[in-house]
Amino acid sequence: MKILSLLRKEGLSSRFLLILICLVISLFICFCIIALYSYSVSNNSCGVFATLFMVASSSYAVGNILGFLFGIPKTVQSQTNSASIKNDTTYQVNTSLEQISDWLTKMIIGAGLVELKDIVRVLENISANIALDIGNEQSQSIIIASIICFIILGFFVTYLSTRLYIANALAAANAELQEDAEEDKRKASL
Repeated sequence: MKILSLLRKEGLSSRFLLILICLVISLFICFCIIALYSYSVSNNSCGVFATLFMVASSSYAVGNILGFLFGIPKTVQSQTNSASIKNDTTYQVNTSLEQISDWLTKMIIGAGLVELKDIVRVLENISANIALDIGNEQSQSIIIASIICFIILGFFVTYLSTRLYIANALAAANAELQEDAEEDKRKASL
């Protein structure tokens, strides 16, 4: 309950918080399924689990990167008339990260659409190679499911976290900077 009240103080919607909690629980359940599968597959269950854990973790990391790129909030800057500004030094928010995020997002979507037909073949090749390393060729389906599941979970967890936390943190930082700038102007005018 303390966590919920703290997060509500931050201005987070309980609906988004619930979604985030459900995604984290889903992540835990998926890791449990991998553990159960690796235990039931062979006598080398630790090796199978370690391999599947690495596949899942790397897929989750890819999903995290994509979720962060798609979740970076956009800064809306107000337009001011330069003729009305009299020797006042003003600073604008640096939007380099947003521009890089937009550029990478467009490239990923473009390349993904062009190479969509090859994604299935790439997944099959990856799962076949990992299944050979595990020593169980029937593991291809669980490997493909792990890759897809953990990419999706990583994307949504990081996307929601980025949208919920970073947007609020950036807004608070901008408000504080504006207050400091106004205070400096007020002190300079005295």
